Amino acid sequence: MRGEQGAAGARVLQFTNCRILRGGKLLREDLWVRGGRILDPEKLFFEERRVADERRDCGGRILAPGFIDVQINGGFGVDFSQATEDVGSGVALVARRILSHGVTSFCPTLVTSPPEVYHKVVPQIPVKSGGPHGAGVLGLHLEGPFISREKRGAHPEAHLRSFEADAFQDLLATYGPLDNVRIVTLAPELGRSHEVIRALTARGICVSLGHSVADLRAAEDAVWSGATFITHLFNAMLPFHHRDPGIVGLLTSDRLPAGRCIFYGMIADGTHTNPAALRIAHRAHPQGLVLVTDAIPALGLGNGRHTLGQQEVEVDGLTAYVAGERPDPLGPRSQPACQVAHDPPRACPLCSQGTKTLSGSIAPMDVCVRHFLQATGCSVESALEAASLHPAQLLGLEKSKGTLDFGADADFVVLDDSLHVQATYISGPVLAGCGDPAWCWRAVWEAPVCPAHPISVILPSSVSPWPWHTPMWQTRAVRLPEQLRGGWASGALLALRTATVGSDVRGWCSPTSGVIVLTFSPFEFWGGWFPSPLLTGAVLGTGGTRLALPLFSSLRCKAQLRKCLQVQRDRMVWAPPVGREQPGKNHLPGQGLA
Repeated sequence: MRGEQGAAGARVLQFTNCRILRGGKLLREDLWVRGGRILDPEKLFFEERRVADERRDCGGRILAPGFIDVQINGGFGVDFSQATEDVGSGVALVARRILSHGVTSFCPTLVTSPPEVYHKVVPQIPVKSGGPHGAGVLGLHLEGPFISREKRGAHPEAHLRSFEADAFQDLLATYGPLDNVRIVTLAPELGRSHEVIRALTARGICVSLGHSVADLRAAEDAVWSGATFITHLFNAMLPFHHRDPGIVGLLTSDRLPAGRCIFYGMIADGTHTNPAALRIAHRAHPQGLVLVTDAIPALGLGNGRHTLGQQEVEVDGLTAYVAGERPDPLGPRSQPACQVAHDPPRACPLCSQGTKTLSGSIAPMDVCVRHFLQATGCSVESALEAASLHPAQLLGLEKSKGTLDFGADADFVVLDDSLHVQATYISGPVLAGCGDPAWCWRAVWEAPVCPAHPISVILPSSVSPWPWHTPMWQTRAVRLPEQLRGGWASGALLALRTATVGSDVRGWCSPTSGVIVLTFSPFEFWGGWFPSPLLTGAVLGTGGTRLALPLFSSLRCKAQLRKCLQVQRDRMVWAPPVGREQPGKNHLPGQGLA
């Protein structure tokens, strides 16, 4: 997908002191990059007699292929299934912001929609290589509307379809041209589905089985017709049964074409799939497991109501549900309350409590990778390949994506030992940093704002090797030590006040990575010869917990926090660094800590 950039005169980058994922193993080798591709150093030495133009010490970190997300419905307020006037700008925004989660390529996913939405949206999302603008678009994933009514999940029932007499022409009439389409999810038990599967695979489009009540025999027949993928295994399909395991049985079926590898998506967000189910799937068929986020537009925002295609969803903590109808703000409803015990739960015009039907995830890819590693006990290499190599193999891109072999695209992610993203590269240049003072890049972070739930999110807008090269710092990221990471609500807005100027500051905490981001105005943030806040500390209010967070102009926050912070329930203790006086205890937000 990448143009010929590897001219002999291009600069050569050598990444040293790193562990690179290659051939299923983490190897203590250097990574060489030129012209946007991985370079073979032996050819460089012996044929061109050249050395690196620039060396970058990675500090012992892991270099893995960039993550590939083949099922993402939107994020950061952007809904791919909404027919807006400028669809491309929304896709571009998501492409930029998933870089900080290690994603270098993705398949924008559309959920079940009316034909007019497909006709307007699909032509506006072309295949596009990644670069400074953001992650690459590999093609669209169309999930529905040719799926089961019984297992529709969060897909609106009114727009579901079955195949008519001329099935493939019916599909074309629904979707429009398929030039930008890479994956189609359908239910194989629908009449005439097999002729559609054959027609799609003949065009190079991956067919995935999902939102289905198909038994194992129907699923096996679909694989013989050309299907190669299973959409979010275990979710929206018949549960495993010992006499007929359904679609799940494809993982160990002996009736599949010789040499055919069945891939299956897993949402490892801690909500959609129990850890035991993750372990069962991985141990049964590890080489076919593909991690997907199934992220919805609420990714990166917060609690409240958001859209997913033609429906509303309610986000509560780490879970998103199909929303019920809102209560009447003018008083009680005139109609009687709903007396029906819905099974399965679904949105009801008489219900105001919402439903318990899951509607996608709000976990980014790096979180899914870490949860999958913890839940399955697999190797680090296996967890990383499930988010990189396996989706590339699914799409037939394993020569250029999902690998750090010589000649592959130089799309990779830098990770620490706990698999937190430190930097993301596409074609060689760094496009996203982590804000960790110990790392060798600095990033200016910007945050989207949800009108109902304002929140600051760790997202890169530009990167410079040194802090004073950035045009203007507006945020500061601080990583908390392990013992202080509990008790934070995901995406919680933290009410802050600076200690010296007394102005309001917004903050956001990631409970997984332990990173707190504080957002300042340029006047409040700029101080002295070195970009540093004028304040010496801030109080963070999170319900029953108060935390005093000292900020140091030396930028060595991570090391000093371990020495100077203690947090207890309902009170705060601040142990100052050497040379600073200790303020009084139990400060309230807005009181000085100088």
